[in-house]
Amino acid sequence: MKRSVVLAVLWVFLITTHLSATGNQEKVPAGVMEPPKVVIFNTRPSKEKLPEGVDFNNNPYINFIKESSGIEPVFMRPEISTYYDKLNLIMSSKNMPDLIQGRFEDLYRYAKEGLLVPLDDLLKTHGKDILEKMPENAWQHTMVDGKIYGIPSVYFYPVEGKDSIPNRVLWMRRDWSQKLGIKDPATLQEFTEMLRAFTYNDPDGNGRKDTLGISGYIRDGELRGLDPIFGAFGVIQHGATWSDVDGKVVYNPTKPEMKDALAYLNSLYKEGILDPEFYMLNSSQWMERVYQGKIGVWQGSWWEPEQRTTSILKNTGVAPMVGGLIKPIHAPIGPKGIKGNSASLALSEGVYFITIDAKDPSIPVKLFNWLFSPAGRDYDFGIKGVNYEVINGVRTRSTINPPDIYRRLYHLSYVPWSEEEFKLNALDEVKHDKDIFEFAWEALKISAEDAVTSAIPYYQSESLLEFGPELQKMWVEYAVKIIIGEYPLSEWETFVSLWNKNGGEQITKEMNAYYASIRK
Repeated sequence: MKRSVVLAVLWVFLITTHLSATGNQEKVPAGVMEPPKVVIFNTRPSKEKLPEGVDFNNNPYINFIKESSGIEPVFMRPEISTYYDKLNLIMSSKNMPDLIQGRFEDLYRYAKEGLLVPLDDLLKTHGKDILEKMPENAWQHTMVDGKIYGIPSVYFYPVEGKDSIPNRVLWMRRDWSQKLGIKDPATLQEFTEMLRAFTYNDPDGNGRKDTLGISGYIRDGELRGLDPIFGAFGVIQHGATWSDVDGKVVYNPTKPEMKDALAYLNSLYKEGILDPEFYMLNSSQWMERVYQGKIGVWQGSWWEPEQRTTSILKNTGVAPMVGGLIKPIHAPIGPKGIKGNSASLALSEGVYFITIDAKDPSIPVKLFNWLFSPAGRDYDFGIKGVNYEVINGVRTRSTINPPDIYRRLYHLSYVPWSEEEFKLNALDEVKHDKDIFEFAWEALKISAEDAVTSAIPYYQSESLLEFGPELQKMWVEYAVKIIIGEYPLSEWETFVSLWNKNGGEQITKEMNAYYASIRK
């Protein structure tokens, strides 16, 4: 205990010392204007390291930002494993940095405590490019008592009409469907027939009953991998957990349609189509089933064809073929004509907020405005002549200096990409060759069409923070036991009643109050 207190005191001392040092102006030659500084507190990925001989505040990339924007960022970057403990310490100090990266729940908390600067007027005066490019609905998630307190880090894929990160899609063993003469399913009934064939018609041709239609798993206390099935009933229970019903938000596991979804999953389980051990698997065990060629359909990421194909080939010996072994398919359309797959709202990189200790709050806003401006677009590509060249009007990554380590480490903000910009960056990120990426691009478009986001993606009310973890455990317990037949279907009503009595009713009241405030 004494040691932790000493470390906390030491950290606050180091913070104060750092901030004091950066606040002192170094001597510069007469007539030379020193650019204004912005002290930034943000995360540092634990596995990423800078090249030898440079540090976070002295490297070519910092010089690039400084010269291009006219503002010098000064970074404080604890590793992610200790980040939020240190964030709490720094926010309780008497000398906070100018700009802080945090979660939306951090923004709500610190704004209520009076520690943050409202940005409405600053954005109007110094944030023209931010306001022009930021999706309008992004701002509602940064508002407290009707005022904007943060600049969200948006991460949009260039897919028309979507404000989500459509990272999930259904992958199907295409070689199995071709062998069995199965068309891509559209309806839930066709989907069920396909799963049944994958389970009982020996799709791998080994003469044994050793394949399954679909599986799931438990991760972080949540039921995962079955979202497209829940989506067919309009009750996605992971990620997109709150739905708008006649202008009010409802927790999806408590909607009447959830009972129908559980009944359907129970029927798959009784037939042996759904993995009988799904509720005992973690994510690694679940994916190992896919790699071993045992699962016909699984929920995955749009960028994974190379990784999954390589692993399946390694374990099964199936002949390689780009776009031949696996294939992305749409989520099935349910009995009421709806479909959906879970997705994140395009703000998953968090939010930046300005503290009341910032000497000039306009400077951080100006820095972000540069990021959103045409001049700042090069931020996502690194340094011209080092990390990329422009060939025939198109940015082309350098083969000598591929993805820019500095850009990956700083991630100040994500700005909506054009299709050309997205493909260039994504090719780096997922390490695909061009042919495989074009295949993944088709998966992305399917994922975007099926994406469903939560009506309230980030906000966590006081009651949700207090009761949410235990209520989540209760939901998973009831869902699993109903699916595997240990509980009768009627126990769903018992769950709803208990959920409401044990904090759910108050959570719903608070979430609706917030929902009403952001929709004004």
